[in-house]
Amino acid sequence: MHQLHDPRAGERGISLVEISIAAALLTIVLFVVTSNSITSVRALQGMANVAAKNARVGDVLHGIEKLARGALGHRPSAWLTDDIGSTSVEIPSDSVRGFPPRGLLRLNSGTAGAEYVGYGRSINTTGYIVFDGLERGFRNDGNGRGHASGGTIRWGAFGEVLQGTPAPGTFDGTTESLSGTVFFRGEATGFVYQRSFVSGGSRVRGATVGGTNYTDGWYALYFEPVSVLEEAQRGDLNRDGDVDDTFDLGRLRRMAWAPIGGGTPIVDDIAASPTAIVQERGAWGTADLDGDGVSDPMFLWHERAAKLQIQLMLWVGRDGRANQFTKAESVIRLERSR
Repeated sequence: MHQLHDPRAGERGISLVEISIAAALLTIVLFVVTSNSITSVRALQGMANVAAKNARVGDVLHGIEKLARGALGHRPSAWLTDDIGSTSVEIPSDSVRGFPPRGLLRLNSGTAGAEYVGYGRSINTTGYIVFDGLERGFRNDGNGRGHASGGTIRWGAFGEVLQGTPAPGTFDGTTESLSGTVFFRGEATGFVYQRSFVSGGSRVRGATVGGTNYTDGWYALYFEPVSVLEEAQRGDLNRDGDVDDTFDLGRLRRMAWAPIGGGTPIVDDIAASPTAIVQERGAWGTADLDGDGVSDPMFLWHERAAKLQIQLMLWVGRDGRANQFTKAESVIRLERSR
């Protein structure tokens, strides 16, 4: 009798163990693929964030360079023409040239008796040149100080670069430049300048205010606080080992003004950057904002070299719970005084 051949005789079923192994392998493969995809997405997101931050930094610096291109820097300075007391409501001066029509003064800068004074108006008429609308003791816990005739008057926001190595107590901060360590006075959060234009067939300097060119016109870049960042809520932002500091988050503004005889000046005042610039409250321009051991002044005018040094600490957003800061730096070569 012949046996019939069953073609399935050599086959066998898949065991439960083999099914389990196959499922485990498939799970591993899917995990690897998914993990690589997530990593790739995160990497792309990180690259996009870096590109966006760099673009924002570039936009801010380009905006400043555009405003100051071809400019001639100016250090507003004057002298007291009479004694003033700690509660005086006017500051008599020999000049208000180059001082913005409102802002911040520093009296006797570089001395133990230095005082910041807020002012609301500058007046320049025959025999009567003063700053008034004063806020005394602006950085001295509300206490004004007396000053003798002949004392110096400086625009408080200006960063005055000092030559050599000054004596302790005569400067407000130090930073680094291409030429080495720089000592400076003032808040270093502003810069005054003029630009050149053609008038009557000649090239002159001044400012364009309200669409009109004025040879007695001026420009100023300055920092305006808008909101507050507190380390108690956001962590150690300046990496100094504590969470006690408070920072002003603000923007740059560009003021243009032209004196009209002894009357009220014409003023244009516009925003010149997004609200992204950080300064430590109570230490504008002189604080160490990135933990590198030196101050971070926003603007320093190197008069001898005709260069404007710019250092801005920008808040460029948040990555998870961490605040993201980046430092924008540039040096602009400007016109030399003739």
